[in-house]
Amino acid sequence: LTIVAVILISYRFSTRPSPRLAATLGFALGLAMLTRAEAGLLIVLLVVPLVSAVRHLGLRRNAELLGLVVVVAAVVISPWVIRNLVTFERPVFLSTEQSALAGANCARTYHGNLMGLSTIVRCYPPNQPAVDESVVASIDADRGLRYAEHHLDTVPFVVAVRIARVWDVYRPLQNAKVHTEDARPLWGNWLGLATYYALVPLAAFGAVVLRRRAVRLTPLVAQFVLVSLTAALVFGSIRFRTPADVALVILGGVALGALPTSWRRTSVVR
Repeated sequence: LTIVAVILISYRFSTRPSPRLAATLGFALGLAMLTRAEAGLLIVLLVVPLVSAVRHLGLRRNAELLGLVVVVAAVVISPWVIRNLVTFERPVFLSTEQSALAGANCARTYHGNLMGLSTIVRCYPPNQPAVDESVVASIDADRGLRYAEHHLDTVPFVVAVRIARVWDVYRPLQNAKVHTEDARPLWGNWLGLATYYALVPLAAFGAVVLRRRAVRLTPLVAQFVLVSLTAALVFGSIRFRTPADVALVILGGVALGALPTSWRRTSVVR
């Protein structure tokens, strides 16, 4: 829902930029960051290109709009960030997801059939349960980063596999089975995989349609870049693909809407 709001407001901002829409975009981004911390990357991937494209307002005005987006987003997340900073022993901003670095960077995820996935339980001995969560996350992050540093020659290949996994071009059937651990039924994963494969060509056609109509693709393309970066930095879980799935549905809808026009044109030519 938050990604849908970000995309919709981004399109409105791109056509008529204003402080009100900039503040609204910042509010939507703040909510998205509270939902998934990596949404903060959209400030760089989406907001900066979006504001930079508004050239007629001038550099100073663009900087003010960009600053307004960032400030409002910061205000939205600040109650949660402040709560975390005063609650935990070590600095925590949005979440303690640093533990994911340990599960994504170990022998089992750098080699074998689990490459590109995450499995912290079988990689490292468990931490003390009584220890503060922020300390556990910090220890796990150090473990994962140390392993990555000691296997730098393997990192590029593992990162490529992570990205291939999140886009279901590497062992998609295994991905469907593995992700039943996220409390999703296997039949739901099979259905989701089939729907995804059906949407991809439609979305590609939808992107071509929008391009021909001179519609800016930045709000949609940013979601694909966000997903790829998230997978590259952590691991290739299909649940990280949610922002791109939203963009795929939008592009697929554009394609379906354009098909009747294409058929009519083909009939006229014949």
